[in-house]
Amino acid sequence: SGNLAFSDIPHDISLMHNILHGLRPAIPSHVPMLIAKLIMKCWDARPNNRPTSEKVYDILRIWNNDVSNDSSTEIVIQIKECEETSNDLTKSVEYYYKTHPEAKYTSQFIEHTNYQLPLNALDYDEKHGIL
Repeated sequence: SGNLAFSDIPHDISLMHNILHGLRPAIPSHVPMLIAKLIMKCWDARPNNRPTSEKVYDILRIWNNDVSNDSSTEIVIQIKECEETSNDLTKSVEYYYKTHPEAKYTSQFIEHTNYQLPLNALDYDEKHGIL
């Protein structure tokens, strides 16, 4: 999508805890649904539920071939629809992103003592009444 994850909030212990509780970056609406679903599978808190790198590679290779051949597959249809929507949005709205001054995109050590196993985004959404 080109968007930086969590750019509008401080990258601190609170963000770390929220991620462990299932918070994930928002996937923009201009990202095709098949790609969004693959991203969410890769984010699964349970490693055994995540696709392997080989599986992701195979999926992306197939999708790339479909796009290169302009096939009438679901991924090509979704990409074209999202491109049209994205083009319409950029014509009507000026995009800019403000980065929070405490958002850091380099490694940093965050002191913490309460570590727990991560949760999935669905668990986070249910706990915080988002669903």
